[in-house]
Formats: sequence, C-alpha cells, structure tokens
Amino acid sequence: MNALEVCGLNKKYPAFSLENVSFCVKRGRIAGFLGRNGAGKSTTMKAIAGLVCADSGSVRIFGEERQAGGGLPASVGVLFGGAEFYSRRRLGSVASVFARFYPQWNEDRYRRLLGQFSLDERKRVCELSNGMKVKFQLALACSHGAELLVLDEPTSGLDPVSRAEVHSILRAFAHEEGGAVLYSTQIVADLEKCADDVIYIRGGRIVRADEKGAFLRAYAQSDGTMPALEEIFLKEEGVCEGFAL
Repeated sequence: MNALEVCGLNKKYPAFSLENVSFCVKRGRIAGFLGRNGAGKSTTMKAIAGLVCADSGSVRIFGEERQAGGGLPASVGVLFGGAEFYSRRRLGSVASVFARFYPQWNEDRYRRLLGQFSLDERKRVCELSNGMKVKFQLALACSHGAELLVLDEPTSGLDPVSRAEVHSILRAFAHEEGGAVLYSTQIVADLEKCADDVIYIRGGRIVRADEKGAFLRAYAQSDGTMPALEEIFLKEEGVCEGFAL
C-alpha cells in the first residue's frame, strides 16, 4: 500500500494554478519534492495537510481518502517552514501539550532527538534561531507515532552538520522503520544525499515523478553518462543550455 496518493489535484489562484498534480509516496522510501520557489510545492503540501482546499482531485493517506476540513490522522507528521506556535512557552511545556494529543507519543525518541539536536527544554520557542525551531518541530513530528512525514523545506536555515543530522534521521525513519517521507526542497544536494524518489514540479505541473535512478537515466547522455541531479535541475529551469523534457 502507498503511504500517500495525490490524484489530479487542481487549485487555481489569480496568478498561479496547480494543474493535475499526481504522485505517490511509498512506505520505506523518501520522496524528494523538487522545484524552485513558486513552483507549487508548498501549495501541494498544504492541500495534503488540509491547510488549502483544492478545487478538485483527491488525497489518500494509507488508502483512506482525506476529507475536506478533516484533521490529519496521528499517523501523519507535518512540518512547514516558518510555523510559529506557543512562542512564549518553554520547549518542555510545548512538548507536554503536544504529547497529550497523541496516544502513540514516544518519549524516548523525543528525548533522543532533543539530545541529538542540542535542544534545551528550558528555552522558550521565541528564543530559538530559525534553524533550531525547525529541529524542534522535527523532533515533535518524529515522536508521536507518525508513519508518514510531510516536510516542507525541513533543512531551511540549518548549517551543513545539522542538515546531515536531519538526513540521517529521515533515512532511519524510512529505511529502518518502514516510514514514508515527502520532503520538499530547492536544495538539490539534499536530495542527492537522501531521496529514493524524485518528484519534480515546475509552474504548478509535475514534470516527472520517478525512482531517483530512473529519473537520472531519463537524462543520460549519448555515451550513457548520467548527469547530477543539480545539473538536470539547472538545465530544466533554463539556467544553462541543455536537454529538456
């Protein structure tokens, strides 16, 4: 069973349209959602989370169609960059409130992630840097029994070491625990390191969604050489000359 199925999603705004967006995310895999700013990544992910009401199309989570206006099941953890909550509360207090809503809350995992991310529960949310806020949100999302993580720019504002820590956690979550991850980013190097599948969106439309190796092979040179994912992205976005689908 797929963890997530997005089928024919459409959303029209005055200056932008999401058009027939379809893809799936499988258990045990990390799907990298690639696209430049304004391509439609965040709109798609907010539609999955129910923060945006799509004009048409459907979202199925573990085989169950998501109902408009309904809350996300506890099996889904979400992280949207820049989210603010309980800014004056201490981290320990926020986590205590969070844990009450999730019967599968894993205190051991939460404590382990706090240590790994060097987070001090005595600090207030407003005292954290943007990067530390992302780490705290990820610690919460990974600790309430989620089987699917929907992460919008989770490494935004993080230094290279912290990004590597996040990648390690995501790989363990997917490859060792059988979870599924939808991970949006415009940092192509991140997907080179941790994505199993690549979903590429441009101008509100999916250009290609495939296993990473197959995605790269689609752009293979005449001599069989496969370009790097970043080279493909830059060429597709018209930054340099080259092939295009």
